This record gives sequence, C-alpha cells and structure tokens, in this order.
Amino acid sequence: MKPRMIIPASITESFDREIERELDTSRPVVQYIRRSTENQRLRNQMSLVQQDEKLGEKLVGKGFGRIEKIDTDDGKSGQRLLEDRAGLQYVYDLLEGRTLIDGQRIAAIGAYDASRMWRDTTHVWYNDFIQKLIANNVPFITWRRTYWPQDSRDMDALRREFEYALKSLETITERAIPARFLAVEENSSFGGHAIPPGFIIAGLQTDKHYVVYEEHRKLVVYLFERFKALGGNIPRLLRELLHEGFSFP
Repeated sequence: MKPRMIIPASITESFDREIERELDTSRPVVQYIRRSTENQRLRNQMSLVQQDEKLGEKLVGKGFGRIEKIDTDDGKSGQRLLEDRAGLQYVYDLLEGRTLIDGQRIAAIGAYDASRMWRDTTHVWYNDFIQKLIANNVPFITWRRTYWPQDSRDMDALRREFEYALKSLETITERAIPARFLAVEENSSFGGHAIPPGFIIAGLQTDKHYVVYEEHRKLVVYLFERFKALGGNIPRLLRELLHEGFSFP
C-alpha cells in the first residue's frame, strides 16, 4: 500500500480560503467614478482614463460581464456626506440589497482607489462603509488590489488606505496649498490658478512666473482706456466690442 500523504491543515485552510475568494462574475459589479472638483472633472483627462477606462478593463479582465458605472458624483468632494452624494447613496442601496441590477445583488464594488469613496475627516463614514462590506460580504476592488470582506487583514489594509487618503488631503490643505500661496505672495509666482489676460507663464517647474504678453497687453490697455472714456458704461463698451469683433489672439 502506498504511503498516504498528509497535507498540513494550514495549507488546506489556505487553499479553502483561495476557493472562497473567487469573484462571482455571474453577477453585476459596480464601478464608482468620482473626481474631487468640477475643474478636475473637466480638465484632468488622465484621471478619467485611469478611473474609467483602465479600471473598467480590469473588471472585464476579472471576468465581469455586467458593469454598472456610477459617475453621478463626478466633480464632488470625497468629504461630502452621504446625503450630498446621490451616486454614493445608489452604491449603498446596491451594497445592502435595497436595489438590484437585473434582479441580482451586486458581486463587488470597484473604484480606482479608496479616496474615490471617502476622504473622511471624521473617520466615521469609511469605517461604516467597511462594516457594510463585511455585513453584506461584498469585496472592494481597486486598481491595486481586491479587499475581501471576510479577511480581517484585508479590511485592516483597506482601513489604512482610507487613512492614507485622509493624510493626503491634509498634506494638500495644510502644506501644499499654503506653500503655493506663499510663493505667489512673496515671489509673484504662478500658483496653478487661472492666468489673467495680458500674461503668459514662463520658467521651470520650480520657478514658474508671470511674463507680460505684448499682444495681449495692448488689448488690455485698450479695454481700460475705452472703459474710462465711456465713463464706466460697461453695456456700451460691450456693444462696441461686439460690433468690432474684439477678441484676444
């Protein structure tokens, strides 16, 4: 009789865990898309590609055939409460089974990273989200990894991701923005805001500053001179400009 090979319990437990971790791709997956501001939504095309197309491709690659994309909150801050984000409320309804897709509960929730869901300064909302994932046994899929709700290590890792998202926000609001304003005040530097007419931006990445653009400068001077000559009559000035076909080159 051949000797029977005994497999350690730790290995079988690990194998069972891997079987349990297979995503149920026969059911729909939610993809939540959100960028913080209207300006980012309109101008940050790379973010659009990363969050929408690439994450969508990743979900398809995992075998999902039905992806419910929710971008209602695009352009809203991750600090907004649940009642202020209709898209996130819809995600929660799907997560808790109050709403179904094609008669089915969702198999998972996807977002490019944890910060897309919450940048929560109270630490209450993201912890509540984690508890809902656990209670409803719904995995959370990001660009970097999948977080499994029945694995406490994964949920701890996801909690750290939310904490990191908050830390990144604090770095921006407490350091980066004040530093930018200080540079603008002390050096007349460009801080990344809208460029006023009559100027262009010159210099290296670390020393960007305003430079007068002569073709625009002439027109700006003309506008102020006509405004003064017309006694501050803006409607009349606008009619003149419209009649002349005034525009900046």
